[in-house]
Amino acid sequence: MAITMRQLLLLLLLSVFTKGLTVAQSLSNGTFSSFGINTESCTAVGGETVISPINEQMTLNSGFIEVLLINKSENPLPTPEIVDITENSAIVRWQKIEGATSYKLNLYDKEQIHLLATYELDENGKLKSSTQELSFNLTDLVASTEYHIETIAYKYLDIINLQTIILETLSPTGIESFDNINLSVNENVVIIRTDRQLSVDIINIHGQTITHKNIDMQYSQSLSSGIYIVVLKNQRFQKTFKIMIK
Repeated sequence: MAITMRQLLLLLLLSVFTKGLTVAQSLSNGTFSSFGINTESCTAVGGETVISPINEQMTLNSGFIEVLLINKSENPLPTPEIVDITENSAIVRWQKIEGATSYKLNLYDKEQIHLLATYELDENGKLKSSTQELSFNLTDLVASTEYHIETIAYKYLDIINLQTIILETLSPTGIESFDNINLSVNENVVIIRTDRQLSVDIINIHGQTITHKNIDMQYSQSLSSGIYIVVLKNQRFQKTFKIMIK
């Protein structure tokens, strides 16, 4: 028998009062509410433990169901980003969450099975900032390794935002494959084709940067006669070419 939302709330109250717990947040606000229901209470009332889909995530552990209600109607925040990646470090940057009093950053292995590290961050010290952007420098990472990172915002004891991103550290050379990047010269035109977003710097023989652009897919530019250095890079790698325009 499926349990309605009203029955679910009654079961919650029953479980809360019988276990001497307190309800920290109303279930109806839907932002990020977590609560538990003892499966014995469900069985005693309904004969079976069934919860109808209500945009919830459920985990069953030792006869206890934990439900996380997520309000999917709110405008999502920008995904955290990873910058300044090296062989064994990276900086995770994310937006401040309105109302958050503390933050937690979880670092998992590639399979998201093992929790490798947890960083408890409060609103003071390094994270106390007038800007809307926060960052944390991860160190002691392993080269050429994929990690999964969770950024969690708390308002006191309640989770109000949780996001997951993937980090892949650089190889010992610090360079990624350039198999899908092509640079060619046709008369006085330099042509760059790529399958990723890159920044392009074109520097003349006197060391002056004559072009600095962000490109995607294809870029071309006419140049005067001379020797130039073309630098293609993003946060993960860098490649330098030397070209001559006749």
